This record gives sequence, structure tokens and C-alpha cells, in this order.
Amino acid sequence: MKVNEFEKVMAANSEEALIDIVTKLRSDYQTNAIVAAEEELKKRGLWRKEFVNFKHPAENVDLNTVYDPKKAWKIVRSTLIIFGLFHLIVENIFGLKGIDATYPVIANYFISSWWIKWRSRGKKISNPSNYALLISSTVFGLRLTISFIIGILFHIELFKYGIIRKNGWDKKTETALYQEIKIVTDSLGISGVKSVLLSNCFVQKMKSIYPEGIEHMDKIEISANTEKVFEDCMKENKIFWTKQVELEMEKEMAKKMLNYPNLQNLDEFDKVTFIKCFISKLKERFPDGIVDLPKEISIEVGNECASEIKN
Repeated sequence: MKVNEFEKVMAANSEEALIDIVTKLRSDYQTNAIVAAEEELKKRGLWRKEFVNFKHPAENVDLNTVYDPKKAWKIVRSTLIIFGLFHLIVENIFGLKGIDATYPVIANYFISSWWIKWRSRGKKISNPSNYALLISSTVFGLRLTISFIIGILFHIELFKYGIIRKNGWDKKTETALYQEIKIVTDSLGISGVKSVLLSNCFVQKMKSIYPEGIEHMDKIEISANTEKVFEDCMKENKIFWTKQVELEMEKEMAKKMLNYPNLQNLDEFDKVTFIKCFISKLKERFPDGIVDLPKEISIEVGNECASEIKN
């Protein structure tokens, strides 16, 4: 005697579910499933005469419209194979290559097949091709989503332990660089608009030299480039007179004063006054800085300062 494949499935259903299967959900189930449900109701002593009024699927049915589970599964498998070919092309273009690309395709096929069997236990698959396409696409989408989430978590861990670089510039890195350049400008006595222009110039040039950021770059190389970039920005913004420049000039002038007899008789206070006067007048005449001071200008400015001291 042939065993009905749905006997165990129906035996596990509740009374309400069995009654629904043989009545209002009758058209959704295969013939063998309905027969198994009817037999299970009879075993439990729950069969009712009114159930007979529902049309039995084996009676007065056009043979062309009878549900064939084998034919339905053949369509399901064909659709899954076609989707698998599409999946394989996508993997080779955007993901894995060669033989490695077949693994997720095969996994998708078997998972989709199992899912369809599990969801259609005893039920008819009204449109096998569309249903198979929906399930396989869902499995594909879930795989991409899970892979994306795992990838993000994995990269976070790599960033955390410094295994991979952090690319680009973020607000925190830029702010730290602006703070460092401000310390330098303050030490040089550069403030106001010139300080802002110099800082902006410096940060923009560093970003163009290191578009992927400086956090993991060679410190010696960065230090060398930093000095050059700072000098370039000083020239571009015509910033010459700084505290450091003035101090160097004061030291140089203090040495040279020993070579001028008419200045050697000045006391220390007048010498300091003369030097400050000399530098102040140079700043007035050359606000953008000076490389080589003409001798005649030096004599002229010196005479003016000496005259002011005498008066």
C-alpha cells in the first residue's frame, strides 16, 4: 500500500488547521495533502457531515487545470538555475572571480530550494517561476546585506587595532593641524588676518600633498615638507617681519655696531634704542620684507635714527 507523503505533516497540525485545510483553504493544497488531512480528522473523530459539501479536488475537475507538483518543481528548479547564471555573472563582475564565484551561487540554489519546500509544505505553488525568482532574489539580497554588515564590523576592528590606514581628512585631524600652526604663528608674533591666511594656506597645501591623510605617513618626511610648506605660505602671503626675524636682525646689528666708531660711544640704552629705531624704519619702508638691504638705504636710515637719539 502506497503511503501518503503528507500523513506525518497533517498529524502534526492542530484541529483548527486541519478543518481549514479541508474547507476554506482546500483550493490552496494538493490533493494528497487534503486526503491526508481528511484521514487525520477521521482518526481524531472530528469528521463532520458538512465537510462533504466542499468540492473534492479529484471530482469534476478539468484535467488541464489539475495541479502537478512534479511539473511545478521542474519549473522552480529551471528558474533557480537561470537565476544562478545571472548570479554567477554578477559575482564575476563585482565580487569573486573564477571557481570562487560558484560557491555563493551553489549555496543560493540549495538554500532557495530548501526554503521553497519548507514554505510550500502540502500547498500549491500557484506561480512556480515567479515564486522561485522571489525566493532566490531574497536569499541573494540577504547574503549581500549580511556580507555588508560583516565587512563594516571587520573594518571597524581593523581600524581599532591600526591594521589598516584611515584615509582622508576628518574634522578632528584638521582642527589639530590648525592648533599646531597657531602655536607656531603665536611664537613668531603673527596674529590677526595674517595668522588666519597663513594657517589656511598651510592646511590646504598639506591636504593637497597628502590627500589620504597624514596620520600614518612617515614623520621625517612630513617634518621636511612642513617647513617647506610653511616658508611657501609665508612668501605667498608676504609675511616677512616676525619676532624671530627681528631678534635675528637685532643680534646681527649689535655685532656690526662695533665696526662703526660713531656708534661705539653710545651707552647700552641708546644702542638698544638705535637698533629698534633702525628695524622700525625698515619695516615702514619694506612692509613685505627685504632680502638685500642697499648700502645707501642703510646709511640713510642709520643717520635718521642717530639724529633722533641726539635730539
